[in-house]
Amino acid sequence: MLSSLIKRDDDAAHLRINICGIKFSKKRNVELSYKKSQKNYCKILNKLKQEVKTRPLRVIFLVTEKQKWGYQSLYENFLADKHFEPIIVASCVTAKHEINEEERCSVEENIEFFKEKGINVEKAYIDNEYIDLTTFNPDIIFYQQPWGMPELHSPYRMSKYALCCYCSYSIAATKAGSKNNPIFFYNIWKYFLAHECMIEETESWMEYNTEALKVTGHPKLDVYQNYKADTFKQDKHYVIYAPHFSVGKSLLNFGTFDWSGQFMLDWAKSHPEINWVFKPHPKLKSYFSKIDYMTEEEINNYFDEWAKIGLVYESGDYFDIFKDSDAMITDCGSFCTEYFFTGKPLFHLISENSKPHSALNRMVNANHYSIYNKETLEKYLEEILLKKNDFLKETRKRALKEIFKDNGNSAQNIIDYIKGELEI
Repeated sequence: MLSSLIKRDDDAAHLRINICGIKFSKKRNVELSYKKSQKNYCKILNKLKQEVKTRPLRVIFLVTEKQKWGYQSLYENFLADKHFEPIIVASCVTAKHEINEEERCSVEENIEFFKEKGINVEKAYIDNEYIDLTTFNPDIIFYQQPWGMPELHSPYRMSKYALCCYCSYSIAATKAGSKNNPIFFYNIWKYFLAHECMIEETESWMEYNTEALKVTGHPKLDVYQNYKADTFKQDKHYVIYAPHFSVGKSLLNFGTFDWSGQFMLDWAKSHPEINWVFKPHPKLKSYFSKIDYMTEEEINNYFDEWAKIGLVYESGDYFDIFKDSDAMITDCGSFCTEYFFTGKPLFHLISENSKPHSALNRMVNANHYSIYNKETLEKYLEEILLKKNDFLKETRKRALKEIFKDNGNSAQNIIDYIKGELEI
């Protein structure tokens, strides 16, 4: 009996050693890939320092979802600089990435989006096959998001050919950042951040490559340069309702649709003197259907009801909508910071199950109207929209100046940093 127990203990110890060996091996591979990609970047950088003297460098923006396009000012600034030649390369999210077909943008949809803007765009996905990015002769690559791409397009592979960069499509909505996919970040050249407070928070989960972190501001926010917030319009108000999809058990749990969705539709119907814009998260329809939160008929009816009283806006180009509005009602994370620059009131709907917001969002959200239930929501809607008593207006103005110093154009900050590294 005793020998049997000893053998069982020996087997368990051996299993633990094997498991530790596997974990160590994986960790070692991650470390080696990080070192290899950074070594590649040193070679590429030295090469480009010479070549930029004789030709413009090709800058690729790899885009998989048009709704998340946030590089417009960066593209335009590269275009205006004689040292660079920017181009959009349209792809699509890989089938193995967990995303419903209803959410997935086709390459053709992405192509059309940029053609309508008069932007030069090429395909990186043809006849159900991904095209090697080396086909486009990249010197610098900006990734739109850190997931949903084939290995063929990964920063680790492309580090042999180009300097790979990233600037998050969303502005630090959650505390977790993108720690669920750290390998991407270990193998990029530079990760450009929107604010100084993001450095420490990002370093907390980046085991390697923290030297890639550079604070430049976010190109999305360049749209607000020289923008002055107007007071309420004298005739009709223009208010955005932007619900997040994450009701129930999800990665974020930002969603408050369970108590705010029907209430907001009913309140909007009862106030036709207000111009309404319904701006749902692009994932809302498919997610509600996936978790059986609403039937397809119920979802379509809900959207149709909004269409009867206002504008249903599902495009990714939304900053003109933001600037022209008088207020926003939302539980979306990134919008809390993006809308802050308008100077207009934001009704922040908060779920009791919400995951922690990022340090940047927490600073910003302290100056919004925090709402945890429909009773408070109704009270604030009446006070601020109907009575026009925006009592946090001056607080927001002061906070905007304190949180976001005037650091100039974020896109130009990124380009100036890259030019400094290239010794231009």
